[in-house]
Amino acid sequence: MSGAETSFTVANTFQDTELTKNAEIPTMASDAGMFANHAANVGAIVELPDFVNLHSIDVSKDLATLTMTVSELAKPFYNPMPAI
Repeated sequence: MSGAETSFTVANTFQDTELTKNAEIPTMASDAGMFANHAANVGAIVELPDFVNLHSIDVSKDLATLTMTVSELAKPFYNPMPAI
């Protein structure tokens, strides 16, 4: 199977024990332009760089890698993760 034959869709959701009572909600409701689902084909490059200003998503035949990107959105108030 070649990469061009393999497609995927990424959807961004949010879940929190207090804010959403553990319900997983689509983030498209808050900003459909930014948080819209994205479709791509598996290939030799990073398929979705800087997805919703939070992650770069790279997909191969048997592995998906999400790498946090450095942006103001990626540094929420209570996020303990340091900027890279």
